[in-house]
Amino acid sequence: MQFVDGKPFWWFEGPHQEIPEAIIAGLQASGLLCELGDSLFGLAGNSQSWEVDRG
Repeated sequence: MQFVDGKPFWWFEGPHQEIPEAIIAGLQASGLLCELGDSLFGLAGNSQSWEVDRG
């Protein structure tokens, strides 16, 4: 995740694939999206690395 024009921009690496904000919001609401703790400046939600709990 990174910020572009003040908005979060999500993608997968290799191959690069953009992720729609609605999918991210759904994963966050369900508790399945976990921040990996490399948050820039210690701000929650500002990490470049996230993980989806696959159960």
